[in-house]
Formats: sequence, structure tokens, C-alpha cells
Amino acid sequence: MTNHDVYIKALEKAAKNGWNGSDYHANFSAYIFSHDFAKAFWGEGTIHYGGKPENAVFHTCAWQYHLGKMVLEENPLQYLAKFL
Repeated sequence: MTNHDVYIKALEKAAKNGWNGSDYHANFSAYIFSHDFAKAFWGEGTIHYGGKPENAVFHTCAWQYHLGKMVLEENPLQYLAKFL
């Protein structure tokens, strides 16, 4: 899947989950790094990490966890592709 394909599919997934992006052709980082997009794409469920859920060191919203991981990626669109 090309980066363009990932971008379009990610925007479509977020839109299905209630995100209201207005221009799919804008600078991709204006969308994929926004909190509103991340909330719609990954949801606000809880992520447990740093161990098994019962022993987890950290608990956070899924969108915050994944957005933090994505900003560290060399190719953030390929990170998004894992969740399509």
C-alpha cells in the first residue's frame, strides 16, 4: 500500500468514527498529528503498557499512546497502516 493509500484509508477510518476533517488534500501532518484525528482513529479506550494489564506500569488513552509513538516514527503513515 502506498503512503497515499494509507493516508486516504486512515482518514476514511477516522471519519467513520466521527472525525470531521474538512479537506482530505491538506498537508497530511495537519491531520494525522491532530488530537481530534487520533481520538477518532485509535479511540479513547485505555492502553496498559509496561507489563501485563494487571501489573502495567502506565495507563493512558489509546489515542495518546499511539500518537506519541507515531511522532517518533520516520514514516508516520506506515505506523498508521498497522491499524487499518
